[in-house]
Amino acid sequence: MSDKDISQQAFSYTSGAYWQRLKKGQHERLAKLCKPARTGVILDMTSGLLQDSLILARCGYQVTALERNQELYTIAQKALSDFAKDTGFEDTANRIQHLNTDALTWESNLRFEVVYLDPMFPERNKSAAVTKEAQLLQQHETPASAEEELALLNVAKAFASKRIIVKRPPSAPHLAGQAPSFSDEGKAIRYDIYLQP
Repeated sequence: MSDKDISQQAFSYTSGAYWQRLKKGQHERLAKLCKPARTGVILDMTSGLLQDSLILARCGYQVTALERNQELYTIAQKALSDFAKDTGFEDTANRIQHLNTDALTWESNLRFEVVYLDPMFPERNKSAAVTKEAQLLQQHETPASAEEELALLNVAKAFASKRIIVKRPPSAPHLAGQAPSFSDEGKAIRYDIYLQP
């Protein structure tokens, strides 16, 4: 299947394992790590296909979600609109402010108690199975360089008043080589938490 074919396929949140996770969102590890956001407002700096943003919104958080790639933004925006219409969860969809902008150049005076950062993972072994979602991301984005990782973390620190949560593969090095305050380890995902002074 060509890259063009992948992009043109309808993308939906209401199928497979993700839909099951979404329906029980209150039990998500990520949502629990965001509890210090007493205002309920979170910044997702690299929102991609909005999957983590939607989980957080389903848990009751208000999410400002940034995505720099125009095509990924368009795909996710349509999927979010379809999700609201098809499931009746308009309240969940309305808790997401979805912006087509680069986090590194976004001009805002806002501060967020919790900032979430999910830089694209390095490409997996080519022989391993890759999900449709991962194919879409790999088609339109590339893993951050060392310089971009540092820039993203520095911008996150400027926006975050309480903590930054960084999503990583379990064996991946820390973002920009900077050790977190603590980590929440899982079989498939590790969350590194950087507490703000």
